[in-house]
Amino acid sequence: MTKTLVIAEKPSVAQDIVRALTPVAGKFDKHDDHFENDRYVVTSAVGHLVEIQAPEEFDVKRGKWSFAHLPVIPPYFDLKPVDKTKTRLNAVVKQAKRKDVTQLINA
Repeated sequence: MTKTLVIAEKPSVAQDIVRALTPVAGKFDKHDDHFENDRYVVTSAVGHLVEIQAPEEFDVKRGKWSFAHLPVIPPYFDLKPVDKTKTRLNAVVKQAKRKDVTQLINA
C-alpha cells in the first residue's frame, strides 16, 4: 500500500496533524523521527533545514569587497544544509525516499 508523507514545520505541528488525522485515518505509531499508520507518514522540520550558500563559498575570485562587484546576482543559488539541523534534514530525506511513499504534502 502506498503512503503520503506529510512534512510539518516543527514537531508540535506534526503532533497536531496526527491528532487531526487519527479520527479519519486511524491510529498512528510513534517512531523516533516520525509518526506512521497504514496511509500516512508524518514528520517535521525544525526551522530551516537548508540555507543559500554564501557568494564567497562558490565564487572565490570575488576577493575584497568593492562597489564594483555590486549588485551581487549569482548565476544560480546553491543550497547547503544548516549545520545544526543536518540530522533532521537527513531524517526527512530518508522518509521522502521510501519506496512506499508516493505523495508528499508540505504542511
